[in-house]
Amino acid sequence: QWPNIIMPGFERIATNLLATSSGREIGLAPFVTPSQLPSFEQHAYDFYQNSRKPQPFPNGTAVSWFGNGVFGYNDSVIINTPSSRYRETSGSTQYDSRYPILAPILHHNEGPHQSLMLNLHFEKTRGELIDSIIDCSGESQRVGKILECGGITDFLSLTSQQQETGPSAVLMEPIFPAYGNVATGLVAASIVWDEIFEDVFNDEVRGIDCVLETDTGGFTYTIWDGKVLFDGKGDLHKQKYEDFVRSISLTGGGVFSNASASYTLYMYPTQDFFDVYHTDNPMVATIGAVCTILLTSAAFLVYDLFVRRDIESKKALLSAKRAFVRFVSHEVRTPLNSVVMGLTLLQEDIANHLGFKNTNELCQELEQNNASNNLEGSTPKKESLQFFSLSKEIHENA
Repeated sequence: QWPNIIMPGFERIATNLLATSSGREIGLAPFVTPSQLPSFEQHAYDFYQNSRKPQPFPNGTAVSWFGNGVFGYNDSVIINTPSSRYRETSGSTQYDSRYPILAPILHHNEGPHQSLMLNLHFEKTRGELIDSIIDCSGESQRVGKILECGGITDFLSLTSQQQETGPSAVLMEPIFPAYGNVATGLVAASIVWDEIFEDVFNDEVRGIDCVLETDTGGFTYTIWDGKVLFDGKGDLHKQKYEDFVRSISLTGGGVFSNASASYTLYMYPTQDFFDVYHTDNPMVATIGAVCTILLTSAAFLVYDLFVRRDIESKKALLSAKRAFVRFVSHEVRTPLNSVVMGLTLLQEDIANHLGFKNTNELCQELEQNNASNNLEGSTPKKESLQFFSLSKEIHENA
């Protein structure tokens, strides 16, 4: 009977689940009231020491300096030493919770882990998220359906962090019974933000300041060759290029309840980042393009100049040729016209002397009688006709 339960195979299931993520650990914690605590502790330790299969946990598992029992820590910042533990029996908390319950870790993915029987409800950061899960569970019962009640805590430290690597957080999802809307426990998964960011950036990325913030504060990391280096608490980014900031909400999109912590990641480039990705290629390409345009324009101008010169020279040659033709035509035609005119007068005199009215009648007579073929001899008429034929031939060819 709940909360005295055992989940066989939890370690195997949780380990396989962690292999698909960057989570650190997973645990199962039922909600236990103070009146249920004695039987729960007896049930849990009987499982650890006797009934667990295939074999019990080693001796000393989940045992504190005070012996067996659920425990909390004296400091809200967990320091995992035997003397810092105290026995939890009443469900009281360090932050005055309105729910007097305990949430001890019953199962852990690593089996006999040091956090077994740790009450997650004892301190404020984890406890307030558990309170919000219980509140959401009550709302689920009121509306008659299971709501999204899971969430993520604000920054905290984990018992499993052996060295300071930056802040962590715990994700919690409620456990509901098969036929009910009231949460009876939760599954908690812890993350270390350094490990979450480890596989986010390419190995060639360097010089980015990452600031992870919630409403209560933030922490700064530097990305160098894809590695995440923890700088410290607060916003420590270099402000030279803060106008290039990019931000992303890591907990938005309705994945968690409204009571969950809200994480926002701000990424600021630094001078190292610009040095890696700076290139003169655009400038070189621009200068090359301008030079190409100028050279092409110059080539066209030179070509146009030579074409214009060629056209002008051809025009000048044509003009000279025309002038020469006009001059020769004038100088030759003038005396030739005088010769033609003299031949015409001579032909008319010969025609009149032979008794014809004009040269046309004489030409017709010659053509009809083929007189030109009977011009042999030396009579005056024949000589006149021979001279007429000669002058006419010269006249026609002039």
